[in-house]
Amino acid sequence: MSLKSFDKFCETLIMSEPGSQKAVFDERQRQVRSKLVTEAASVYGISSFLNTVVMDKLYKWCDSFFAPMLLIAAVCYLYWILRCESKGALIGINGYFGVKLTVLFVIIQLFCMLFNIFSNFEEGQEAFFHDGMLSTGLVCGITVVILLAAAVSVAILVRRAEKKERSAED
Repeated sequence: MSLKSFDKFCETLIMSEPGSQKAVFDERQRQVRSKLVTEAASVYGISSFLNTVVMDKLYKWCDSFFAPMLLIAAVCYLYWILRCESKGALIGINGYFGVKLTVLFVIIQLFCMLFNIFSNFEEGQEAFFHDGMLSTGLVCGITVVILLAAAVSVAILVRRAEKKERSAED
């Protein structure tokens, strides 16, 4: 946060009407989330680069280059969720719709990935290991498990926040 935006933040906080505190807090959450997105994207970029160098020059540990990218993306998404929750910026003040929609999209993506994995196994093309490498199906399966953990954790966090809000209203 720059000094100018911090001054604007403080001015809004001090000079605003009592009912507009939610908007100020929501703006802080947006800034924290965008900072954490940048952090997670940086971790993804560096990890992907290192993985590509390792697979290209040292040891090709998976039979495709794309499946490890999915795995790294899933790990970075889970990292982003945990960091946002620890900073209190995962669930916005204005509602849960965006978070619930994201969970829905992740679940749809999981079904698509499971369909792809099972179709490859039905054709008999994939084993878990071959020629000293992990199969794409195994790496995608691990990705599905990580994404499922992320979706379940977000759903639990949303449910807990909704219950907390309902109890505060009563």
